[in-house]
Amino acid sequence: MKTVAAILILLFVNCSATFGQHDSLRQILNSNRPYEEQINAAIKLVESYQLKNFDSAVMEGNKALKLARKNTDSTSVAELKHRIGVATYFSGKYDVAAKNFQEAIAILEKDKSNRKKLTPV
Repeated sequence: MKTVAAILILLFVNCSATFGQHDSLRQILNSNRPYEEQINAAIKLVESYQLKNFDSAVMEGNKALKLARKNTDSTSVAELKHRIGVATYFSGKYDVAAKNFQEAIAILEKDKSNRKKLTPV
């Protein structure tokens, strides 16, 4: 019984920390902070969802894509396309995932200096 209670407490603490992280990242996104801080928060938010909540990863990723495109930030667009691709792959949407991966690769191939900037999963 104590073991079950301990596991439940750990799960609650972990979930609370995750929600807190999401809230703090969203606060940065909704603030007037510099673009770099906002896009980094957006990428971290998508990353936090990409293997857990696929729909949220895609939704947040699409919002972040608008921000990156508005700022003509091809590196971040490629990063986000990659992360959206991961989420759609694990949700079983292989054709959509392939399209996102191909778009990320095409962007990075245009500017070879960006190739190493795409962080691994």
